[in-house]
Amino acid sequence: MKFVDELKSLSLIDKIVFFFLLLFLGSLTNSIFINQLGYYGALVTLLVKFFKEKKNPFSKTGLEYALLFFILAEVLSTVFSIEPAASFNNLLKRVLLLPIIYVLATSPNSIRQIKFYFGTYLSVALLSILIYLYFSAQFYLDNLYHVVQSGPSVFQYPITASEIMTFTAMFCFAFFINEKENWKVRAIAILLMTLSMLALFATYKRTGWIAAIAGILFMLIIKRKWLYLLPFVVAVIIFGVKDTEWSDVEIFQKKESGYSSSQFFNTSGKAYNVSIGGKDLFLSDYDEGIKIISNGKIVKHISTPSPVISSFEVDDFTLGVNLIDTRFLLINKVNGEIINEFQTTGFTHAYKYFNGKLYVLDLDSGLTIYPDIHSPENNLRYNTFHKYSTMDVDSNKLIIFSAEMGLRIFDLQNGLPVNGGVKIHDTQKYLPFHLLNKRLLTSDGNAVYLFEQNDSTLDLISKTEKIKRLTHFSFVGSEALLVDGSKEVYSLNVTSQKLDEAEPILTYKKQISSIKQSGDEIVITSFKQSRIKSIWDVHNMSNSSRFALWRGGIEIFKDYPLFGVGDIDLAKLYREYKRPFDKEIQGHMHNNYVHLLVILGAFGFLAVMFLLIKIFLIDLKIFNEVKTIPFLSSYSLGVLGGFVAFLTAGLTEWNFGDHEIITIVWFTLGLNLAVRKIKEVEIKE
Repeated sequence: MKFVDELKSLSLIDKIVFFFLLLFLGSLTNSIFINQLGYYGALVTLLVKFFKEKKNPFSKTGLEYALLFFILAEVLSTVFSIEPAASFNNLLKRVLLLPIIYVLATSPNSIRQIKFYFGTYLSVALLSILIYLYFSAQFYLDNLYHVVQSGPSVFQYPITASEIMTFTAMFCFAFFINEKENWKVRAIAILLMTLSMLALFATYKRTGWIAAIAGILFMLIIKRKWLYLLPFVVAVIIFGVKDTEWSDVEIFQKKESGYSSSQFFNTSGKAYNVSIGGKDLFLSDYDEGIKIISNGKIVKHISTPSPVISSFEVDDFTLGVNLIDTRFLLINKVNGEIINEFQTTGFTHAYKYFNGKLYVLDLDSGLTIYPDIHSPENNLRYNTFHKYSTMDVDSNKLIIFSAEMGLRIFDLQNGLPVNGGVKIHDTQKYLPFHLLNKRLLTSDGNAVYLFEQNDSTLDLISKTEKIKRLTHFSFVGSEALLVDGSKEVYSLNVTSQKLDEAEPILTYKKQISSIKQSGDEIVITSFKQSRIKSIWDVHNMSNSSRFALWRGGIEIFKDYPLFGVGDIDLAKLYREYKRPFDKEIQGHMHNNYVHLLVILGAFGFLAVMFLLIKIFLIDLKIFNEVKTIPFLSSYSLGVLGGFVAFLTAGLTEWNFGDHEIITIVWFTLGLNLAVRKIKEVEIKE
């Protein structure tokens, strides 16, 4: 009731500020548009109050010099920028978010209001987490974690969601370990933290995991909760043990009663893929190179310069190999020697070798066709098709597809496109398309469909709901294999092409990484890499691309050391500094500290480091001042844990420039400053 009375006593203009802040706090974890509407509404209203009452409503924070230093660095960087207009645009975005600190530091007038503001944020954050867990459960049931190596995108990209959830988890953990709270609060806090950590785990993003561990460890150390470290370490060890790895190949033989396993063996690498040539199998065993399997035994091991993810038979003597760094190798199958090496100019996402021609699709630079793979220098480039990620080809058609761009179909003559392709509309809801005897096979997570092209539209020929999500497809001769959710294998008679006649022939207990058939045999490869061990796997695609970005960033900094290149998108510039085999192009450096060196130079880097250190010291001082007071001490401890998590995540992400993340940083800091402002007034409450 006292809080209600406080609200009633507010002036009209303060009530308007309160309303906009509720919009701001209720959308921090789910909507940028509503969040910005709430923030700017509150800011403009406070400015109106300032001009009306001729009294500054904003309190000093102790950050003024640090913030001015940062703004000066942004201004100087813009003045000397290679793209001043773009840099000025980002300068405005950064500067206009800074008043969030002052709005939150000024608005609460009592501890009750601080509790209400924080409770509003936490309640909606937990609701967002429950929604995310619901979608994650469906994601898991559809076996998509193994396919996409990520959690679902609900309100934001999974990487952003993981860092937002980290703040929620840090606050819940702070209330749990703070002995100043009563047992009911601590019991609720551990329950809510469990939900937060489950959702964080469900994002499947290592950045969020590592950041959360750093924040938790920091809070345990600052509270000297040494006994809590033991179960924490045990939990990490158990998770590490449970996070198992496997890599194996299994061959199934067709018999009268159906397919049964005839050969099985483990591999020492990661069984990404298998190709078939005559009686031999060519296993792409990632960092273990190519392994030639004959009669169920590995008869030859061919090392490769970097991990191999797939291979294809060129002729009786030559094997084509695709490496993780997007290079292609031609290897002599007899002696294992590399005959040739080549790569496209772009970031290769898909390829197919068909009828003596190699078709390669790059996400950023279109399609490349090699009419004669032995002469890769003589290639044909179709560089107008960007952002397409998958493809397929047969004797008559070539298709390229992505969820963003949809489907484009080319007619082929002598294996080459004869036109610019036909754009098929309304195909974004489907997973990648495959060609099946001039028709197109795809799924949408609810069924599998067979379409026939009719000009710029698709006509439905057949469908089946037996198979919900088509994750692998392979056909030779008259039989096609369709894999549902990477486990259930169905057989389809290609001649009839009636999908409802597809019959299950086997269930594989593990996630399938590739499936091939030869005569009466089906070969399945399967692997799982430990998500924890992948953190230090230098060949992991995510890791290697970050190393490349950091290397390129340092090279840019060397040429623009003082004020940087300006606060701009770095994709175009990075192309000039990257190595030829560094394929992933990003507009940022996937690291706060490298990115700041590049865009703001040494001057700006020092300015931001000064600001971050100043924030940490202020947060630490506030915690020490209120560490004996229930709620306030828990909140301030959570702010510290969240800030440490933010700094840690910045080692592999540009989260300082992520609008949603930095907004939460400024919000938690501002509310913490409000704690300092009013604690002495209501110290006895």
